[in-house]
Amino acid sequence: MKTVLISVHEKYWHMIKNREKTLEIRKTKPAGIEYPFKVLCYVTGGKGIQGEFICKGTLVTNVFQQLCNRSYLSLYELFAYANGKDLVAWDVSSVKSYDIPIQIEEVGINRAPQSWCYIK
Repeated sequence: MKTVLISVHEKYWHMIKNREKTLEIRKTKPAGIEYPFKVLCYVTGGKGIQGEFICKGTLVTNVFQQLCNRSYLSLYELFAYANGKDLVAWDVSSVKSYDIPIQIEEVGINRAPQSWCYIK
């Protein structure tokens, strides 16, 4: 199973690990990746990789109203983030929270990605 690393704000990580936020919104998705794939969650602010989830699939869309409830983002936030383009909703499942955060260097990365990156 392929693995990617995403950067996520702490408040959104808490919603993901509490299974409230079931869509993670990004501008792109890994090209040609097979589903499902593993997503490691780096919490911004130097808090480390605090957990992971499985992405079962993605949806590319510009119909943002359908994303609001599961992404915990307002319609305004989605339109502002999209800046006139489509967004990609990553389907979040099988969330695992780590007792001890992993530093990004431990997975072979020197700095956190702006959005996401592949992990070898």
